[in-house]
Amino acid sequence: VDAECTHDGSVKHIEKYRSQWGGLDEMDRRVPWLQPAELEQLVELQRALLWSGWQQLRPGGIIVYSTCSLAPVQNEEVVQWLLEREPLLAHLDPLPFELGSSMTPAMHCPNLQDMAEKQASTTVPAARFDPVTSRTSGLFLARLRK
Repeated sequence: VDAECTHDGSVKHIEKYRSQWGGLDEMDRRVPWLQPAELEQLVELQRALLWSGWQQLRPGGIIVYSTCSLAPVQNEEVVQWLLEREPLLAHLDPLPFELGSSMTPAMHCPNLQDMAEKQASTTVPAARFDPVTSRTSGLFLARLRK
């Protein structure tokens, strides 16, 4: 599920957060180009998209949720919502690559890592790619198994 998002992971938006919008700490819930009600509608759409994909998934199947946002409200919190809605069926699943290598310059998502079962330190169920280290637009992805 490549969910619609605010695209705040773009280099252009990150520079504006740093210089005009109060710093990167504001990215969690503040999206300057959306009113709070619009952001909530977007999060509802993201949940609906993930839920629709989840309902189509067979037992044992894998779904990957991704956005080009760095905001936890659009990422970890949407995944957490599914995990809470389907506590017996939805499980975080390790990504098929290690983080931190030159091939995969991504960051851990501590909120979801804490929820995951004990895994190898470099194998995680979710990752955040920031533009500086990954040399791409920012993005988030999480892997879940039914």
